Amino acid sequence: MRLLLLPCLALAVLLSACALPVPPTPIPPDETPVPTPTRVIGRPTATPVPVVITSLPPTRGPLPGGPTFIAPFGTPVIGVAGTPLPELPNTSTPTPTATWTPRPPPTLTIEPARVPPGARVVVRGSNWVPGQGVFITLGPTVAEAVDHITTAVVLSDGHFETAFFLPDRWSRQPSLVLRARNFDSSFQANTTFTIIAPSPTATIIGWYGEYFNNRELQGKPILVRDDKVIDFNWGPGAPAMGIPVDDFSVRWSGTIDIAEGLYEFNILADDGVRLFVDEKLLINEWHMAAARTYTKEANLSSGKHRIRLEYFEATGSALIKLDWKPSVRDRGWDGEYYNTTDLSQDPVLRRFDPDLDFDWRGQGPGSPVYGENFSAYWTRRPSFEAGRYGFYAEADDGVRVWINRDDSREKLIDEWHGAEPATYFRDVIFPKAGRFAVDVAFLQLLGDAKLHVWWERLTDCVSDCPDWIGEYYDNPGWRGQPAFRRNDGAIDFAWRDDRPDDRIKSDHYSVRWTRAVTFQPGTYRFSITANGDVRMWMDDVKVFDTATGQPPVFPKNYARETTVRLRVEYIGVRGGAQIKVDWNLAEMTP
Repeated sequence: MRLLLLPCLALAVLLSACALPVPPTPIPPDETPVPTPTRVIGRPTATPVPVVITSLPPTRGPLPGGPTFIAPFGTPVIGVAGTPLPELPNTSTPTPTATWTPRPPPTLTIEPARVPPGARVVVRGSNWVPGQGVFITLGPTVAEAVDHITTAVVLSDGHFETAFFLPDRWSRQPSLVLRARNFDSSFQANTTFTIIAPSPTATIIGWYGEYFNNRELQGKPILVRDDKVIDFNWGPGAPAMGIPVDDFSVRWSGTIDIAEGLYEFNILADDGVRLFVDEKLLINEWHMAAARTYTKEANLSSGKHRIRLEYFEATGSALIKLDWKPSVRDRGWDGEYYNTTDLSQDPVLRRFDPDLDFDWRGQGPGSPVYGENFSAYWTRRPSFEAGRYGFYAEADDGVRVWINRDDSREKLIDEWHGAEPATYFRDVIFPKAGRFAVDVAFLQLLGDAKLHVWWERLTDCVSDCPDWIGEYYDNPGWRGQPAFRRNDGAIDFAWRDDRPDDRIKSDHYSVRWTRAVTFQPGTYRFSITANGDVRMWMDDVKVFDTATGQPPVFPKNYARETTVRLRVEYIGVRGGAQIKVDWNLAEMTP
């Protein structure tokens, strides 16, 4: 710029010297001379400098607004052509002119550009905002690239680098879009890479075995082979060449074709193992352990079922074996004991208990289970004939009982709280015979610990039963086993000063009657007459309780034919005990 101004200044001086004189314009006596406007060309300075202003008569300059002067860099010029100006020193430091350069767009690259399933993919980015996080997602298209695969943090120079293993689930996709964006999506970049189809493998007749050189089945397997059976004892060695002797894992997949029934799956493993049947986790023992056997049962339908077994070896000997067979024995209750009151954390003891009939008092099950503040969970698959069963649970403190039938789970007893010893009851109808899982949970807080769970077949009648099943207890609280059980055609008794039976010794006793009745459509009038405490349930819903002061007569309407389980509980006292329960059809529904 300075080199350009010097020639221009010389030209301006030459033009001024050669300029023709211009006759001045007469100024009226009453007017004040006005300085001629002047344009200044030059860069202003930061330091104030003297300014020369000449007051001359207005002239007709060669340009509108007065003559133009080109000043050296940093020198202000104000005046009229031909006016000498003093030399002013330039003491200021030139200030660089600020320039704005737009940030280049962010870039995204991957390596390699052609990727087989399970391979490691390196992702690099440049021109990103330092310090920000970057989300990396995958998908068939830009709009579908929402599968989060990894995350990176941008370095101070605007670069980042991260890596991931391409999941096998994308193996059928010809190509994928890799998308990167920062947290507020103000910077984004996309790139596309090609997926190499996996090479054909040998025909799998037995188990499709995938072997990995890590404990977590990560990345691409270093060996894929057909294993006829899963029964290996590698000891301190490796499964094959190229696989480490420790810190490896294997995934086996296969299909079994079986008849309907209950099957027992057994796994012998050292170390961790997981078993999935039809993608449902059946055995989960993913931890380091010495050689031990894990057993679980599963009810399977007739046909093919998908089996997946996952195994890892940590250190030492490596051992894994899987087998299954129809379950033909009842080993009792498969129990797990916890040193918590909510069945949380890992169980501290596993064992089979032949019966659930314990009176631990204040000692508990024994080491390593605490004597107080513990919980336990049992499961068992006994056989049931068709009929109506009574389930009983006597507990101190809490207890829960479930029945599992045809992929449904029904809670029969739910008393999860601290309590004095008490017996709980629930009747259940089994329309057909079969093996069904029964689950029991127990809670012990403080003091004595006691649990007794059992069931009995009350009758083979499952619908419109003619008789009530009466259970008579020699105590007023239905505690423990009944003194006797009998069929009662009707609930209509007046024992007064006598007892129901010679087997009842106490003056205070209790009775429970249960029955299944099929009601036709209509409105029914129920009537209860009693001297003593009476409660009545319909399908486990309490409909009457003398303690509430409820009127002993109440209606019940059924819009269609309905089978209902009825239960009546009565506490009698020798010296006036009587009870009568009946109903009749009050009116027919149109």
